[in-house]
This record gives sequence, structure tokens and C-alpha cells, in this order.
Amino acid sequence: MSSQEELADALIQQRGREAELDLEVRGLRRTIEVLKNKNASLPNPPEGHTQKIQVLEAAVKDLQRELRRQESEHDEIIERTLSTLRRGSSGSVGGKDLGGGEGGDRK
Repeated sequence: MSSQEELADALIQQRGREAELDLEVRGLRRTIEVLKNKNASLPNPPEGHTQKIQVLEAAVKDLQRELRRQESEHDEIIERTLSTLRRGSSGSVGGKDLGGGEGGDRK
């Protein structure tokens, strides 16, 4: 497996981990909604609880934004890498054939 193929594989695995993190973040958002609803249903919700929930909500939103940014960045890298691999599958990448020789020196 070439280093570009290994890179593509690693990036795709990373993208899979990002998808798992996205599910975790969605779960956190649902949990925060439950906390907000429970806190709001209290006759006299403690201000400290409300503030902590707001801080958690802001942190999770920041986390989700960062995750989206990284996903987008990694998607672009994966696409470029796969595009390079597709072009290289014709036998040469950067003037070298996949066997390590120059240009058309394939045997």
C-alpha cells in the first residue's frame, strides 16, 4: 500500500471517528435539553443550575462548530487525496510510476 493510500485510509478512519463524535455531541445536546426542561419545571430553579446549564450548552455548541469545521476540512483533504490516487492509478504519480521508476519505465 502506498503512502498516499495509507493517508487516504487514515483520513477515512478519522472521518468515521468524527461521525461517532457527532453522535455523542447530539446526545449531549439532548441531555442538555432534558436538564433545561427539568430545571424550568422547578418552582424556583436555582440560578446556579441555570448558569451551569447555559455554560454547558455554549460549550457543546462550540464543540459542534469545531467538529463541523474539522469534518469539512478533512472531507476536502480526503477528496484531494482520492483524486490524486485516481489520477495516479493510471500508472504514474508526479512523474514516477507506481513501481518506483521514472515515467514510462514500467516492465
